Amino acid sequence: MLGRLREAKRPERAKSRASFCPKTPPHQPAASGAECARIIDEYFATRHHKGTLQVPRLQLRALLLGTYNKLLSEGDAEAAAKWAHRALLDEAGLPDIQSLIQSIAAKRERFKLGEMMWGPSVAHEVDA
Repeated sequence: MLGRLREAKRPERAKSRASFCPKTPPHQPAASGAECARIIDEYFATRHHKGTLQVPRLQLRALLLGTYNKLLSEGDAEAAAKWAHRALLDEAGLPDIQSLIQSIAAKRERFKLGEMMWGPSVAHEVDA
């Protein structure tokens, strides 16, 4: 009798657990460069407010240069140049990184984010 009670309760328990599982959202297309820029602008406007998530410097570099890459790939070179300049200013005190940002942005090339975050030798090890 106890076995039948357990079997009878299992479907209900499984059913109630399933109701708490989040549903997988439908596939959404990637955001445009302008949308990425808007979201990062919102973060910059509030990043020093109390309780705001603090993004580490390397990840912030990747966000800024990734936005540059996205805008450049969409053909908006003028907006991309503004994001490269913003990344340049955000790297105050790191002249090597600043000169690298300047040289790549001047050629209007995409940034290799792995190299920009960890350097060329580590980026090759990560990619391998």
